[in-house]
Amino acid sequence: MSAVLSIQTPSRDASLPGSGGGTADAIAAELAELNLQLGLARLLQTSLEVEQLLTFFADWVSKIMPITGLGYRHEDEQIEFAWEGDGCIQLNYRLAIEQMALGEIGLHRNHPFSEAETELLETLLSTLIFPLRNALIHRKTLRTALTDGLTQVGNRQAFESAMRREVDLARRHRQPLSLLMIDVDHFKRINDSHGHPAGDQVLSELAAEIGRAARSTDLLYRYGGEEFALLLHNTPAEGALITAERIRRAAAKLEVTYRGNVLNFTVSLGIATLHDDSAAELLRRADEALYRAKHEGRNRVCMAEEAAADQLSR
Repeated sequence: MSAVLSIQTPSRDASLPGSGGGTADAIAAELAELNLQLGLARLLQTSLEVEQLLTFFADWVSKIMPITGLGYRHEDEQIEFAWEGDGCIQLNYRLAIEQMALGEIGLHRNHPFSEAETELLETLLSTLIFPLRNALIHRKTLRTALTDGLTQVGNRQAFESAMRREVDLARRHRQPLSLLMIDVDHFKRINDSHGHPAGDQVLSELAAEIGRAARSTDLLYRYGGEEFALLLHNTPAEGALITAERIRRAAAKLEVTYRGNVLNFTVSLGIATLHDDSAAELLRRADEALYRAKHEGRNRVCMAEEAAADQLSR
C-alpha cells in the first residue's frame, strides 16, 4: 500500500480532542492518542539528525504495534535509512509539508495493518513531519556551510574537522593515514592570461578530475586558492604515492576549454603519512613536501618522510 501524507499549516480554529462531544470511551481514546503524539513530539525535539529522528520514530512505533522494519529514502538529499529488517506487507508514504518534499517512508511486517493501526500510524507520521523538515533544513545548511561553492568539494572548515576526526580514528584503530596536498602550477599565469573565470573553470574541472582519480573512500577538500587536500584513509605511504602519481598524470592530460582556448596545466603534490604526530604536524609536513616539489621544478610528487625525500618520477 502506498499513500501521500501531506501537511498544510493548521488553521487557528482547529478543535481539541473531545471538544465536539462523544462518549467517555471515545474521549479517552482521543486523549490516549494525543498523549502518544505528545510523548513522541517531545522525543523528536531532542535531535536535528535525520537518522536519529527516524530511529526514535521506529522505536516508538514498535512499542505500540508490531513492525519488522522501517525504511526511509530521500533521493535529493541522498539519504537511505533502514531500521531492523523487512516484511512482506509494506505501508509506504511520500511525506511532504506544503511545497517541500520530505522523502519516502515505509513500515514493514508480515501481516496486514488494520484500519485502526493505519490511522494511528498516520497520526504519528504527522508528528514526525515537522521535526523531519527541520532536520533536513539543518542538514542542508550544514552541507552548504562546509562545501566550497566553486568546486562543490569540502571547504577548509570541513577539512580541518575531518583531519581531527581521521587522525583520532587512525590512532584508535592503529591504521595508516596519509595526506596529499595538491597545488596547481603557475596558476597566476592562467588568471593573468585568460582571466579569473578561466581560473575558476580550471579549479572546478581539476576537482572533478581528482575525484575520478582518487578512490571512493578518499576525502577531497579545497584548502584555499588553487590548493587542494586529499585525506587517504587506511593508506600507508606507498599507497599514497600511487594515488598521487595517478592524480599528477591525470591533471597533466586534462584539457580545459574556455572561450575556445584549450588550457593545459600541471600540479605538484606533497605527501605526509601519520606517525606519532598531531593533525597540525601532519599538515605541516605535507605542506613542506609540496613546497619542495615546487622548488625542485613542479609537476612532481615529493614525500615528507626523509627516507623518500628525493623527487619521484615525473
